[in-house]
Amino acid sequence: MSQIADSSTKTGRPLDTLSESEYHRLHTAARRRIVLDVIDDQRCPIALDDLARSVGEHPDAARAPSLTEVRTTLHHTHLPFMDSIGVLSYDPDSTRVLAVSW
Repeated sequence: MSQIADSSTKTGRPLDTLSESEYHRLHTAARRRIVLDVIDDQRCPIALDDLARSVGEHPDAARAPSLTEVRTTLHHTHLPFMDSIGVLSYDPDSTRVLAVSW
């Protein structure tokens, strides 16, 4: 898990410290790019349901996905990957984004 100094602040690994491969993997998926945009203006912790709703309603979303689809892909794919490279801290047990890195 990434560093967490305070659950209401942005901490951890800065985006500019990612390897080229991590950076490209992070930005390849449109949904991850939307997550980055959505959480940039929010305070942590962020509940998965709130994040999924914001991601699904984002103007850059390719189509109007179901909340269940967005929530499932965030929980099982995108947030764990983003946590693994230290961009954010995601707790799958509480389904909350605890901190972001920028």
